[in-house]
Amino acid sequence: EAEYLVADLNEFFKEDEWYIEVPTPDRWYLHVPVKPEIRTHNISKVLDRAIGEYLPDGAEGKQWRRAMNEIQMVLHRNDVNIQRQ
Repeated sequence: EAEYLVADLNEFFKEDEWYIEVPTPDRWYLHVPVKPEIRTHNISKVLDRAIGEYLPDGAEGKQWRRAMNEIQMVLHRNDVNIQRQ
C-alpha cells in the first residue's frame, strides 16, 4: 500500500523534482532538489497537539503548507484510501 500511495505522490510532484523514497512501509523520505527555507519543529513537541502552530514557517513556509494540503488531497483520492472507506 505504501508503494502504491507514494507512486501517486511522486507522479504529482514530478515537475517540482520532489520524490519520496519508501525503504519500509513505516519510513518515508522526501527528497527535494534544494534545501528548503523553512523552520520546522521536533516531532516530540508536536505529538498530541493541535498542528496549526507547528506547520512549517519561514521564507518558504506558505509553499510547504500548500504542498502539505496537496499531499492530503492526493492521498485522499488514491484508490488505496478509497477502498478503505
